[in-house]
Amino acid sequence: MKRILVAEDDSHFRRALLETLYQEGYLTFTVEDGARALENLKIYKPHLLILDLKMPKIDGIELLKRIRTEQYSVPVMIVTAYKELAKDPEVAMGNIVTLMVKPIDLNVLKNKVNEMLKEVKEVKIK
Repeated sequence: MKRILVAEDDSHFRRALLETLYQEGYLTFTVEDGARALENLKIYKPHLLILDLKMPKIDGIELLKRIRTEQYSVPVMIVTAYKELAKDPEVAMGNIVTLMVKPIDLNVLKNKVNEMLKEVKEVKIK
């Protein structure tokens, strides 16, 4: 079963993602900030990270830096309401598979996730 980690500070959207991905048969874990995302990457070794860029403690840009520094191979889907943040150089250097701007149609997101995870085998996380 493929594992997905969702890092999203909006509790309503986080819950909607959890329910949508669960219905698709994915083992989904959710966290509300980048610090918890970093901890949970090591614990759950997800096949996909769905990442918001604006979060408390460690934001998405900083989390991408740390993922790159640690050489984690997890693919990342960015979901953000802040389209201008997607132009940050750290985003360009990350393992970004796709970027979606909120508000997001959950059916479109579900289809993208299904498509992305067809290709993903195991990820390298220390």
